[in-house]
Amino acid sequence: MRDYQQRKLKSYVLPEAVYRQTLWAVRDLPRLKRTLELELQKGGRLPQSAYVRENAQHADAAEIDLTGQEAIKRAMLSMKIQAIEDAFYLVPCEYREGIRLKLTEGKDYGDDCHLNTWKKWQQIYIYHAARNLGLY
Repeated sequence: MRDYQQRKLKSYVLPEAVYRQTLWAVRDLPRLKRTLELELQKGGRLPQSAYVRENAQHADAAEIDLTGQEAIKRAMLSMKIQAIEDAFYLVPCEYREGIRLKLTEGKDYGDDCHLNTWKKWQQIYIYHAARNLGLY
């Protein structure tokens, strides 16, 4: 299995389900950033505002408040991105870019350090990302 977590770092070992969720959340970072960018470009437009006015008497407040729903969506995306990126700052700077490239783009770490060193810092990064995301 390619994406296993190391068991040597006992204080950074996560339950398997949490490890996998965090790993895929980190791999999803470029898509999350694109989605947030598109949401911010939309601005305050409400394409369904005419529909809401017509059916306001039949809808409850949660269905009518499209602006609030958009704000919540943007806030949740922003918080998730921030949580994932904040974990990078808990890893020494010489490893950040290599780990980011490996996890988000599938590229090699680089030749700066031994593979075990890269994996150790990746394990620590994933642990902190899981904590920041509230998964562990």
